[in-house]
Amino acid sequence: MMRIDTATLKPKRTAESPPAMRPASPPPGFAGRFLLPVLRVVILYLLPLAVVAGGILGARHLIETAPQAERRAPVRQAVPVSVMTLQRSDATATVRVMGTVMPAQRVILQPRVSGEVVQVSPKLQPGGRFEAGEFILQIDPVDYELAVRRTRSQIAQAEYEEKIEAGHQQIAEREWGLLGMHDQASELERELALRQPHLLKTRAMLEAARAALRSAELDLERTTLRAPFNCMVIAEHVDLGAQVSSQTQLATLVGTDEYWIQAAVPIDQLQWIDFPDAEGQGGSEAVIRQELATGVQGEWTGRVVQLVGELDPRGRMARVLISVADPLCIDRGNGNGLPLLIDAYVNVAIEGRPAQDVIALPRTALREGRQAWVMNSSDELEIRELEIVWGNQDTVLVRRGIEDGERLVTTDISAPVAGTALRLLDVEPDASLEPEDPAHPLEPLAASSD
Repeated sequence: MMRIDTATLKPKRTAESPPAMRPASPPPGFAGRFLLPVLRVVILYLLPLAVVAGGILGARHLIETAPQAERRAPVRQAVPVSVMTLQRSDATATVRVMGTVMPAQRVILQPRVSGEVVQVSPKLQPGGRFEAGEFILQIDPVDYELAVRRTRSQIAQAEYEEKIEAGHQQIAEREWGLLGMHDQASELERELALRQPHLLKTRAMLEAARAALRSAELDLERTTLRAPFNCMVIAEHVDLGAQVSSQTQLATLVGTDEYWIQAAVPIDQLQWIDFPDAEGQGGSEAVIRQELATGVQGEWTGRVVQLVGELDPRGRMARVLISVADPLCIDRGNGNGLPLLIDAYVNVAIEGRPAQDVIALPRTALREGRQAWVMNSSDELEIRELEIVWGNQDTVLVRRGIEDGERLVTTDISAPVAGTALRLLDVEPDASLEPEDPAHPLEPLAASSD
């Protein structure tokens, strides 16, 4: 019987082939059944929970034991401002308005008679000036001289007839006395017998002739036109040889002794202006300035004379008339030698009534219309409500809301809040009050983590 060697049946191990894996020996019976599931539960469930719990506890410990940062109180940063010290006094309210120059006297020269212009004054041209009663022009007087002669002859004829009738009346009276009919005749018969109506008629004709002579003489005088007052020619419309009548406009004249300034005044400012009394006495003084691009061209003094009884239809403002004497500076007593021109726009400063115990503030210092900023004794900002009694475009007068000696803030503050710390603009800030980090003055300082 043939024997087979089992050793020869085993495969031989070569260098190229790896050793064969041995199957794991099974665990003992108790460990295999109980320990392996426990380890699996611990690894899959309990270990992650333990890690999470440990992280939470560690984080809590870090938070509770972390160093606390110290907070510093916010440092108040003072705002630099400029101030002006206020003082109570008695002030005069000056009403500053605009006005227009207009003549106080203005006439259109027209003849009273008709005829040919035979002589004209060389001054009769725009800008020419005449004194009162000075010759302006002459209308041909020949026809009017003849009319005077005719009326004089009519007077002579009427005087003759009046004397003849007076003689007839004397004869009639003697005849009436010889007849002795005083008791028998009526009153009318007696008047007719004595020629009384005849005498009245001749006397009336004489008076009519004398009146005609006076009319003819007036017409003759009216052929010479003279200046009605001291005046200046604004426009002329006549030349030598022109035929004129009573409807012809010869020239426009304005008075040179006085001009008026018609100023537009707000209604609420009228209470500060003094107007003349019934006799024309009084009235506020006024200063008139004509300002052009090159500066002030002249300055004149005037006086308020009248309040026009209606408002300006355009601006709904009151109209006040201011009288300016010698506006053309003829006497060199007004306007620094410069003439005041008609229809010019001028600046008017009317000296009003005085205001007692007030404080004058520049209008630029007002805030929100009727408020002011005050730097109190603690160098803090106070916002005050003011009682303004008067104001113009430059100045306001305050009676209440601010006191004598207080400091008015004139610098603009971007965000004004009552209680804001202030310092004078020319005073250096205290370095000890400045925050360490000017860029972040309100942030807490970081704590050291060493």
